Amino acid sequence: MKTKIRKWGNSLAIRVPNDYVKTYNLSNGLEVDILAKEDGIMIQTEMSLEEMLATVDDGYIPPSPWEDIIPVGRELW
Repeated sequence: MKTKIRKWGNSLAIRVPNDYVKTYNLSNGLEVDILAKEDGIMIQTEMSLEEMLATVDDGYIPPSPWEDIIPVGRELW
């Protein structure tokens, strides 16, 4: 969906179409993160812990505990 960037005071603003407002449960005053990507920017709402956990694959295996890591340099254990 296309929209235009417009001047708002000394800044620029992007209008968010109403379809996106409803789909992503956006509201006036909601804080979002603007992330720089290689091919542009991404606007992301903050996720709750439940939403973040829902993005983890079922096959995820956490890294092994620190005790199992073999020293590779001159670390003191």
